[in-house]
Formats: sequence, C-alpha cells, structure tokens
Amino acid sequence: MAQKGIREYDAKRMLAKALASPDDKALSYNGRVVLVSPGTDMQRLPQDCGWLTESKLVVKPDQLFGKRGKNNLLLLDADWNSARKWIDERMNKPTTIVQNNVEIAGELTHFLIEPFIPHEKEYYVAITTEREGDVIHFSPQGGIDIESQWHTVKQLRAPVMGDIADEDLAAVLGDEDDNLRPLLAGFIKRLHRFFVDYHYTYLELNPFAVKDGAAIPLDCVARVDDTA
Repeated sequence: MAQKGIREYDAKRMLAKALASPDDKALSYNGRVVLVSPGTDMQRLPQDCGWLTESKLVVKPDQLFGKRGKNNLLLLDADWNSARKWIDERMNKPTTIVQNNVEIAGELTHFLIEPFIPHEKEYYVAITTEREGDVIHFSPQGGIDIESQWHTVKQLRAPVMGDIADEDLAAVLGDEDDNLRPLLAGFIKRLHRFFVDYHYTYLELNPFAVKDGAAIPLDCVARVDDTA
C-alpha cells in the first residue's frame, strides 16, 4: 500500500474535527495548533490566535521526522516571546538530527506551536495497517523511551472492514486505573474509527495524556493511504 506522511499539524486538525463532541468532552480535542513557515507573519499571528499570548506553549519542528525531544528540538512551557525567538534562531538554519543511529542534515522550515499541557502520566497508542487488518498498540508508559518499555505494549487486532466499537479492551488496558479505563477505552475506539474513516495507514500518539477528564494528543506521527 502506497503511504504518504503528513504533518503533525494536519493530523491534529483532522483529529480535532473527527473527535469534536459537545456531548462528551472526554473524547473531544480542541485542535489548537499553529503552523509557522518562512512566509508566516509572526507579528500578526497573536491577533489571529489569541491563545498564543494567553497560555504557555510547546514549539517543535513539523517536518515528518521523529525523536525531536532526543534531538533537542523541543521547547516546553514557553511564553510567546520565547517561542518566537526559538523559532527565529532555527528557521532556515542548517540542522543535523540523528534518526535510527544515522545522521541526517537539512534545514528547518516548518514549526508547530500548541498549548503546553502540564500532566503527570504519559500514554502510548498506535494503530498500524497489516494485510489482515489493523493492529492497535497501547501502553500506559508512553514517552520518548517507549522502545525500552516495549514489553508494556499490548495489542488488539481489528479485521479488515472490522470495527472495535463493541470490543472489550480489558486485555489491552491491562491493570490501568479503573477510574480511567472507560475514558481510555472510549478514546481508543474513537481513534480507530477516525483511523478508518480518514484512510490512515499509520497513526501514533506518543505520548498522549489525560488532563481534566479528557484525552489529549501531545505528539503525533501519521501516514495516510496515498490513493485515498
């Protein structure tokens, strides 16, 4: 299957549209994200998106590569002036990152800005497509070190054209807090429906967090069916 990577900015905007639910805020996501490119008017940006000056921010490149935290390309808990300065210092500048033990050089041209979400625990969820159907991966120990915690990842298989809406996710959620199990199960089910409806072939939220009774994607890697 031909696949095409998409920016985190676009994936999160689609998530916000698909998960919009005035009746169930636990499964909603506001999709407050901004994409900054070389042509962006940084002076005007706070006028168009007032939340940029009203909350702490996260800034990172959005150029279809991962491990941004491990490559020191992640700014957390920043105000607008700090975020703007951080981008200015890196925009169109030569940068070298390490991916799978290989050095890759290039220029940074696109950055994503979103609200900083303080949280205590991070989760991992990913959905992949295989010949026989989709595979859902979940771990209560998400974050940049998920590879070393892979033994905590549980899997659920959904057959081609299948739906996990009526599935019991107890085996996937394991010993997770009983108070959070309904929220996490509902979020994973909605996420798979989104995955199918929007023709995704790969979707990884690592991590996502639970804040004020809602699941919030913090980092996202996504690919879609190139023919969809």
